[in-house]
Amino acid sequence: MSHNKSGINFGSYAHTGLPVEVFAQGAGQENFAGYYDNTDIYEKVAALTGVK
Repeated sequence: MSHNKSGINFGSYAHTGLPVEVFAQGAGQENFAGYYDNTDIYEKVAALTGVK
């Protein structure tokens, strides 16, 4: 998986499929304001940091 290249683990053994409320401050904050599927957060962070 592509997140293994970044050294960041976006996995968990104890989570649900519920959307996660996310807010951010700083560069790219407009991409994080509201509720997202937990897998969408990886895509947003990857796009901001250039991880492919």
